[in-house]
Amino acid sequence: MAHTKSSIKDLKRIKKRTIRNRTLRSKMRTYVKTARVALDKDTSDASERVDAACRVLDMMVTKGIIKKNNASRRKSRLMKRLNITLNIGQPAVLKSEKTIHEEPKVVKPERPELDESTESVDADVMAAAINKAEKEPTEKVPDEKTEPAESEESVSADTTDEQS
Repeated sequence: MAHTKSSIKDLKRIKKRTIRNRTLRSKMRTYVKTARVALDKDTSDASERVDAACRVLDMMVTKGIIKKNNASRRKSRLMKRLNITLNIGQPAVLKSEKTIHEEPKVVKPERPELDESTESVDADVMAAAINKAEKEPTEKVPDEKTEPAESEESVSADTTDEQS
């Protein structure tokens, strides 16, 4: 429970806002639902109900009940449905509708045939590169295994120094 006067006042404000937000959110949902039902039944007042729902969604944004992108997304979905019912433009495929889409066939461009002259030039260039690589001496990197090991005399001399 809150201890200070300011926190008690905050709790009272939160309760008032919660009640107000709940009623406004309910109103918004009702308008959107009536618009969807009107669109599904193809009633004559479907466009009016969609307009009313859009106005209510905009009002909820100004009151801070929902965010701007949320309202925009809901209005967009309503407008898609309205366009489908009124047959304006091409009917869009809704996410709620399950349809199988056929993948468009991709036509690959044909590879242009090479002229004989370009083939001979390519062969000449490759031959020159191979000859150059064969003529250049490669540097040998000494391996650890090929290095001579320490002589036994120097090793034995070190051990005798340590013992004394």
